[in-house]
Amino acid sequence: MKPEFIDTPGQVRDEDAFDATAVHEWLSARVDGLADTPVVRQFPGGASNLTYQLSYPGRELILRRPPGGHRAASAHDMRREFRVQRGLKPVFPYVPAMLAFCADESVIGSEFYVMEKLEGLILRRDIPFIQRLRRQPTHVPGMRTRAEIIEYYSRTTGLPVHNWTFYEVYGLFRLAGVIQQLYRRFRDGGTHNPVFKDYWMFVGYLEWRCKQAMNGSGRSRS
Repeated sequence: MKPEFIDTPGQVRDEDAFDATAVHEWLSARVDGLADTPVVRQFPGGASNLTYQLSYPGRELILRRPPGGHRAASAHDMRREFRVQRGLKPVFPYVPAMLAFCADESVIGSEFYVMEKLEGLILRRDIPFIQRLRRQPTHVPGMRTRAEIIEYYSRTTGLPVHNWTFYEVYGLFRLAGVIQQLYRRFRDGGTHNPVFKDYWMFVGYLEWRCKQAMNGSGRSRS
């Protein structure tokens, strides 16, 4: 695995900083073997919740918390994210061990949870082979077309797919809503992360995709 494809944390953005001592005091009461206040660094990638690395001597942990600023009521549910991953861990080895969930917002100003760190590759669009895999439909040997993916989904779940366009449009609409929330947070000053500054442009594109699907031209599954 090439080092340049591995996400590395950097300096914590001022707007996303928190009291590392408060986190350590809370966490060390629940997780054994944590000595001293950790060095905190922030992962720059991702477009939703904030991700940090807590570096202790001989051990690295990951902290996740919601962003600041305006947030939709049902978005950025840390308890749900923690619970789902904890449930997956026994049956899926590539999920990190969940260590502790904090609902007390007085610790750092929001809910958060901490998990073990797993080294691995995040499938981002700037990785060459991921760029190729995302070109669907594709003629690359071994890659399923959209029609084959839908057929496989129907066969393995036993669910009908005659109204697949509805689910396609619903998914695009949900994605547009998430993007609008992220851009509003940037526009309102909840974050100054420059990655969000052009997100408004994608909403119009997703609207166009929805209309294409509803008008029939987006129904091709080949």
